[in-house]
Amino acid sequence: NQMFQEKKEPIFNIPPFIKFMVLSILTIHIIGEFLPADIHQKITYMLGFVPAIYLYDQIWLGQYIITPFSHVFLHGGWLHLCMNIFTMMAFGAGLERALGSRKTALLFFATAALGAATHFIFEMNSPIVMIGASGGISGLFGAMIVVMRHAGMINHNIIPIVAIWIGISLLFAVITPPGFEGSIAWATHIGGFLAGLFLIKPIYRLKLPPRN
Repeated sequence: NQMFQEKKEPIFNIPPFIKFMVLSILTIHIIGEFLPADIHQKITYMLGFVPAIYLYDQIWLGQYIITPFSHVFLHGGWLHLCMNIFTMMAFGAGLERALGSRKTALLFFATAALGAATHFIFEMNSPIVMIGASGGISGLFGAMIVVMRHAGMINHNIIPIVAIWIGISLLFAVITPPGFEGSIAWATHIGGFLAGLFLIKPIYRLKLPPRN
């Protein structure tokens, strides 16, 4: 298939946007490790996504606009960071090679913001900061399975995959109840994933090959 041609490439030949995101996330996290705890906490609150600020607080105007996107660069620990970097490369590298860096970036940040919006719907009164790239990564995964389905790389209906992803995300809601520090932002995963499923065609204006 032309969209996913087999090429002999080095295993670590990461395409530009995914490479930029991985290096940015890693660099920001390392810098944060050397900052005093109070300064690190303040930066996290200012650049992370806090639902309650949209209803109650007025910190600075840019926070309302920036944080639906900037929260993707912050992570709560090395485990959180490594898991997101690994899944970002797994889901995003192939998509970027097939569809280009600029449109992959557009999809990633659009689905991250819509994932944050979904989180807001369920946690609008929460003062707890949400950080991590999971919403955008979920969006990349959603887009990838649509492209793979149309490219003939997935020969069955994608509804079971969608159901499994949503089911796992809902399981996170049971295991780590919302409203507590360290809880998993399950709604962000679902919102970003569904956004990726539905935005892939209008964003990329793909002429997807007919399904077999």
